[in-house]
Amino acid sequence: MINQTIQPARKNSNGSVPEQYRFIWIIKVDPKLDIRLRKRMVQLLTPYPNFYLIGSNKNYGHSSGAGVSWGSWRGGKAGNDVLYGRNVSPSEKMINLTLSQEIYTGDTSILLLAHAQREEKIILETRLDADDGLPLNYLEKIQESAAIHLSSKNEILSTEHESQEKLVSIDASKGAGKLSWMFWCIPNSYNWHPTDLVDSIDQGLSVVNDSGLMLKLKNNFCLTPGLTSGISVGVTAGEVPRYSHYVLMKELRKYKNKYLCGNRKKERHCIQVLDDVYAVRARTPTSDGMSGVALFGSGQGEKYQWDELFKIFGIREEHAILTNHYINDNLIAILRDNLAGQCSHLKGKLCKASQMAIQTMIEKAQKSRGSRTKPTAL
Repeated sequence: MINQTIQPARKNSNGSVPEQYRFIWIIKVDPKLDIRLRKRMVQLLTPYPNFYLIGSNKNYGHSSGAGVSWGSWRGGKAGNDVLYGRNVSPSEKMINLTLSQEIYTGDTSILLLAHAQREEKIILETRLDADDGLPLNYLEKIQESAAIHLSSKNEILSTEHESQEKLVSIDASKGAGKLSWMFWCIPNSYNWHPTDLVDSIDQGLSVVNDSGLMLKLKNNFCLTPGLTSGISVGVTAGEVPRYSHYVLMKELRKYKNKYLCGNRKKERHCIQVLDDVYAVRARTPTSDGMSGVALFGSGQGEKYQWDELFKIFGIREEHAILTNHYINDNLIAILRDNLAGQCSHLKGKLCKASQMAIQTMIEKAQKSRGSRTKPTAL
């Protein structure tokens, strides 16, 4: 989850805004994650003081995918979980609290400041899963849009080491016509499929590229990657509606819902659908729910090349090749591992359907390799 504070901040000598004042990035992992993997993640994230690797299995705002439930950052419980690893009463004095031992990386002073000032700043929360990616300038564009559409205050996010000089910003009392809240969503994506899954499981579509298959797809609903909720100063999280990402666009475009976010102009809505922006999604056998994996239900799409994708996402083809080879070499083991944990989140019929899909993939992969390994039992 990416939490963003939308206020002007003290600028660097080159005129740019210091990165730590533009957003904090919270990356949650299972506290029981293999220590070797965790150490590698810590190594990658340590250079970035506003990136936080957190050991936690609690996810707030799951129904909309953008953190607008009772546990959002504005409400305080999401921050309490990250900082203290438990629910904390608003009346409890922070001096009596001990920071969680599950904060593996990041500058905690920035995190504490963002939590303490959550009522005074515009808050944006963006959904981004481990197998998703966003364009290089996506957060910047969302922040620019939020500054235009949402009401703010004339205060900046500052530390005790900085000057208390006030910079020009939008005062909430002058925010007539500003919205109370807003959503931004990406309906379209580039979907990457590992070569082995395509060749071994969906043999009707051949792959000639060692970096896997990339398909450009369009949808008529909001995807979870990049789904962002924005909330103005003085607005509580409970005032923001909660819809599944599948129906969010449809519901917020209805005429009867036009004024929910404080909008008084018919030509403006409570949601911005970014049709010209694409997310990138890795459809690998590590996926929770296995949606679109092995091209099940998503076999249509325009093939795309890596040279253009590098310009948008900064993803190099050689890295895709390495990932593709790793998945190819470990496909059956990865599928079995996913099968074992598949029902930790999914229940009932969804759990059973997902298990069956993975089991089918295992059997096809074994057959393609001429394996005599006994199939994994459900």
